[in-house]
Amino acid sequence: MTNTISVPSVDEFSKKVIEKGGQLIVPKTAISRIGWFAQCIDTEGNAFGVIEMNENTVTPPKLIIRKNVKYSIELQVFRACN
Repeated sequence: MTNTISVPSVDEFSKKVIEKGGQLIVPKTAISRIGWFAQCIDTEGNAFGVIEMNENTVTPPKLIIRKNVKYSIELQVFRACN
């Protein structure tokens, strides 16, 4: 389990983590109807998450190319919540 901190901006907080010597291990990721999430590691190796709440967030579509089916491309939209 990873502790997660609510922040006003995942982009700004991720930038600060990197500037202070930490690492971004999971880049900014959309969670449909919840917000934006990223996971970081501090300078001592402790993992933690940051979340920017925004119920208007939509998970981007995922492109899937099927193998063994000529010229078949399927577009699927995954939602975290219904």
